[in-house]
Amino acid sequence: MNEASDIDFPVPEAPPPDPATLARVRKEMEAIVDEALPGIPRVRPERNWDSTQKRILRIAYRRAALDFDRTVDLMEAIQELCSSATAKATYKRWDYDSGRVKEIQARIDALIEVTPERPDPPARKLVSAWQAHRYGPVMELVRGAAQAFAHHRRRTGQLTFHDLLVLARDLLSGSPSARRSLGERWRYLLVDEFQDTDPLQAELLFLLASEPDDDGGAERAWAQLTPRPGALFVVGDPKQSIYRFRRADIALYGRVRERFAEFGAVVALTTNFRSTPPIEAIVDGVFAPDATTAPGLFPGEATDVQAGYAPLDTRPAGPGKPEGGVYRYTLPADVGRRDELVDVDAQSLATWIAGRLAQGRKPEDFLVLTRTRRGLDRYARALEAHAIPVAVSGSGVGIETELSELRLLMTALTDPGDPVGVLAALEGLFFGVDLDQLLQHREAGGTLDFRRPNQPPGPVTDALALLQEWWQLARQRPADEVVERDASGQSAGYCAVTEQRSRWSWVTLAAAPGWDARSEREDAFERAEQDRLLYVAVTRAEEELVVGMKAPGGRERGPWAPLEAWLLQEATELKWRAEPPPPRRELEHDEALTRREREVAERRCAAGEAAWDFETVTSRTHREERERTEAADLFHTAGIDIDDATDAGAAGWSQSLADGTGPGGYTWGNAVHATLEAAAGGLDGAALAGVARTALLENDRPVTSGEPVELDALLELVDRLQQSDLWARARNADVLLTEQSFVLEQEDGSFLEGVIDLAFREDDGWVIVDYKTAADDRVFALRLPRYRRQVELYAEAWSRITGEAVREARV
Repeated sequence: MNEASDIDFPVPEAPPPDPATLARVRKEMEAIVDEALPGIPRVRPERNWDSTQKRILRIAYRRAALDFDRTVDLMEAIQELCSSATAKATYKRWDYDSGRVKEIQARIDALIEVTPERPDPPARKLVSAWQAHRYGPVMELVRGAAQAFAHHRRRTGQLTFHDLLVLARDLLSGSPSARRSLGERWRYLLVDEFQDTDPLQAELLFLLASEPDDDGGAERAWAQLTPRPGALFVVGDPKQSIYRFRRADIALYGRVRERFAEFGAVVALTTNFRSTPPIEAIVDGVFAPDATTAPGLFPGEATDVQAGYAPLDTRPAGPGKPEGGVYRYTLPADVGRRDELVDVDAQSLATWIAGRLAQGRKPEDFLVLTRTRRGLDRYARALEAHAIPVAVSGSGVGIETELSELRLLMTALTDPGDPVGVLAALEGLFFGVDLDQLLQHREAGGTLDFRRPNQPPGPVTDALALLQEWWQLARQRPADEVVERDASGQSAGYCAVTEQRSRWSWVTLAAAPGWDARSEREDAFERAEQDRLLYVAVTRAEEELVVGMKAPGGRERGPWAPLEAWLLQEATELKWRAEPPPPRRELEHDEALTRREREVAERRCAAGEAAWDFETVTSRTHREERERTEAADLFHTAGIDIDDATDAGAAGWSQSLADGTGPGGYTWGNAVHATLEAAAGGLDGAALAGVARTALLENDRPVTSGEPVELDALLELVDRLQQSDLWARARNADVLLTEQSFVLEQEDGSFLEGVIDLAFREDDGWVIVDYKTAADDRVFALRLPRYRRQVELYAEAWSRITGEAVREARV
């Protein structure tokens, strides 16, 4: 609900389960448990208890512990009984004869199994009624928690991306002036991959692209808005709609498409510029409604749950390019253990792809659909051993290694002039360049600076060109977009290896009334999306699609089962064997080259040394304090009156707290500085309290129940300062500056940097104020000499910068 806060979930009331039916089912369930328990082995069998025995044991345990006195406990036991209607007893694991086990199973089935003669078995009917009855209270609880959490996020400034969308929608729908202003700023919107858009995002698009109603009429639903002519342009493919779990529903796509047909135009894009005719052939043979070798997975015309079929209009391979194809292979039947099978399969696949690359193919030409999702990292390692860059999607990938490789890539893009970083990226997972190729590139006069043009042709230059493309993108786009583009392989030369992702599972605590009827429609949407997932997997291939199938002896039951009939008849069968990757040639040590590299490195280090001395005011006072043990002569400057912390004119200004105890430290000082800066700018009341609260939270000061415990102390301190004479003078000055930073060149050529907390100009000159916070007065007194030296340096610097006199400096 946190990620769907824009939806108003209905909460209908439903009566509790029928007491008579509940008593009858309880009696039968307990009778079944009493009869079945003696026939269940007390010691766990070697192959474990079967699913029926497990259910009986769990129900018996619940009864012994809870006695089913409460309805909730009894219903949980009945839900346990209904947990799996398809699982049956395994006779050999019972201490009863098979006939008696069949009788027990038949009694269980009579309670839970749905059949044409028994469409609404009593136990399942009770569970449905119970879940519907609980739905209202559960939804009220969840709704309250979601609202409280949303309030907390807004109060603490921790909004999620969905929160930002909801707030933006509320702003556009509730403020005609804001909508008109933003619409004038962004007059034309182009949205790609529209099939991945959810209703909230679509609503934002329509609100931005249309003019607010000025006639005072009733508010219209967003889908009924009419965009300005030419204001909204979307591109999408409903056959690739696979994100219904996050509300990017194909029904929404169809709804928006119908609206475009009313107020604009719908143009069919039929040409596929990525794939080649072999990929078109499998799409036609599997997904077309008139497919002959396999059932057509797409209808001829779109329905409310499925996209209509559209043939791929592919382009043939270019001149000189080898012809692509669709290939199938079966896993070896003579390999026993699954891990060994994956290793043999991965090595064989890598050997075959390496051979195809030697014939002129590129890594990005291949898409491999493995038979199993286990060990995808092993497929990646096998391909890398043959110096083949690879992108893997699915489970079972060694994410730590991939993240490390991504970090190397980002480092290279951050500093293109660092050859070590670029070299690490080239040798890594993303490019797979080997040392021989790097040496040939170097001997041909190439460098590792991907910004340099006219590099010698070869794989290293190709990789550098891709790095340059990403580097240019990184200078124009947000970091997350660059990472997504790099990691997805959309523009990179990867061999793609993928598998079907697994689904989540959960326990149903409550269900909306009538959910059983609605679930049938949900199942229809789910089945349709599974077919679209298969379509997306197949059409990701560019030139060559390789599909792993089950070993001989059984029909294909994996995620690619709908492809089986077409693959067996049309695809090229691969017969291969695993071969080790070719050994890497060791490079001979070149002493002259090593010496030249060392000289270049030394010159580079020398060139990188700072030619200037840079120091902050704070660091200088620390250095001076260390160098001099007597600081008495440091505290006076001719013509400048430096008051100490106990001067009558500064009473209440220079102490942290009146009683000499309380908050202190660096982060407390940061919060004080931020709040005083806001106060000097004119904020007061609730606005100033909001700044103080934010400053304390940002500096990780102590918090209780989401609120900073030092807020009152901070506001009290600021209030006391605002009551001082010095503050009144500052507010009445003709020039008032806060948190004024500066960098000043000194006579010796060094640079001094600092930030002046408060500076204001009166008739006879400037007044410089430096805020200081300390945990108690004793610490403040000990540090006072250093503090006064700092404000002295500020005064000297400010006088030089402005060319005007500093008449007073205060700590």
